[in-house]
Amino acid sequence: KKVVLISNSGSVLYTHNRLACAAGFSADMFSSPQDAFEAIVSEKPALILCDLFLTDMTGFDIAREVRQLYDENEVPIVIATLQKSLDPNEIKKECQNAGVTEVCEFPPPLARIKSWVSRAG
Repeated sequence: KKVVLISNSGSVLYTHNRLACAAGFSADMFSSPQDAFEAIVSEKPALILCDLFLTDMTGFDIAREVRQLYDENEVPIVIATLQKSLDPNEIKKECQNAGVTEVCEFPPPLARIKSWVSRAG
C-alpha cells in the first residue's frame, strides 16, 4: 500500500518516510501540494499525511480538494503539526469542514500510521 507524504520540509518528509516504511508501506514524497494532488488523482493512496502549513495553502485546503475525489472511508487524511498552541475546538471544526481524518502532533506514532491505513477502504 502506498502513502502520500506532503511537506515543505525535507526533514519532515524524511521522518514521515521512515515511519511509513517501518509500518510496511511505500511512500511518495512531495514538497509541492500541486504535484501531490496530481499523483493522488492518478493513483488512490492508502493514506495522505501532510503538514498543516504548506506553500500557498494548508493541509485543510488539500483535504477539501481530495474529498472531491475520495471519501473518508477510502483515503484517510492526517495532518501532522508541531503547532501546540492551536485551539482544539477550531481544529475540530476545520477538520469536519475539510474532511480531515485526524490532526496529530509531529511525528505521528508508528502504530497510528498502521491504524489509519487499515481503516482505508
